[in-house]
Amino acid sequence: MVETDCLDVIRLFINGFPTQGVSSLVQHISKLCSRDWIVSFHHVLRSGNRVADSLAKSSGCEDLSTRIFRVPSTSISQLLQVDVSGLS
Repeated sequence: MVETDCLDVIRLFINGFPTQGVSSLVQHISKLCSRDWIVSFHHVLRSGNRVADSLAKSSGCEDLSTRIFRVPSTSISQLLQVDVSGLS
């Protein structure tokens, strides 16, 4: 299951995209989707995905390296606490 707040991304993968001119990340995701498993795309509101939104904003657009967080940052901890409490 792939969740994103960007409907354009969902349309891109459902409807297909040109083989030229797309980023290597899109090509990599496409290869993963073509494996022998079921992949579904789901739209989520940005407000319901605050932790992912914050993490995406904190990384550089060009930095695709893997990061492992042993302990969440203070800002992420606060967002997680809001999620757990059910408050917006």
